[in-house]
Amino acid sequence: MLIVFNSLLQYLKNPNCERLEISLSEKLKTLTKLLLISFIISFSLGILISILGHLGVFEVDSHAITKLLEKKSKMVVFLMAVIAAPVLEELFFRAPLTLFCDHKQFKYIFYGFAIFFGFIHISNYEMSTAILIASPILIAPQIALGLILGYTRVKLGLVYAILLHMLFNGLLIVPSLLFLEV
Repeated sequence: MLIVFNSLLQYLKNPNCERLEISLSEKLKTLTKLLLISFIISFSLGILISILGHLGVFEVDSHAITKLLEKKSKMVVFLMAVIAAPVLEELFFRAPLTLFCDHKQFKYIFYGFAIFFGFIHISNYEMSTAILIASPILIAPQIALGLILGYTRVKLGLVYAILLHMLFNGLLIVPSLLFLEV
């Protein structure tokens, strides 16, 4: 896992369009390691967000998934969060990346897509001044995931970015759907 993490860090220092030429089994192993890295980063940032929420910086219970679970069936939430959102978001935020491979400013385009992906997710929160001020912290997990998904898209391919996104969302959402009473 350390090799994949170091490769990711090196890539993020200078994003490029060089694809990894590895076997399917190596791609799946890399994908699994990227999923684990994504969870470690998101969990770590989630702890910070939770601490700030408990300190009263913003309302921690104002996330859109909570409201969605109140309004929609568990199956609809699953289909939206684990299937539809990853496919649509990857088609919008990651598919176009390789169109800019020959662009001198690819690095900034790559970062821009990841940041835009993160900021779209501020809509998961009920808007308030505190939420807007805290938005860079609140969306840090999504920006980090956007960077990892961008790396995955360029290095492994779009299908792997979609799969990683689906697995990530699924592993977050499915336990809530199974164990929460709504």
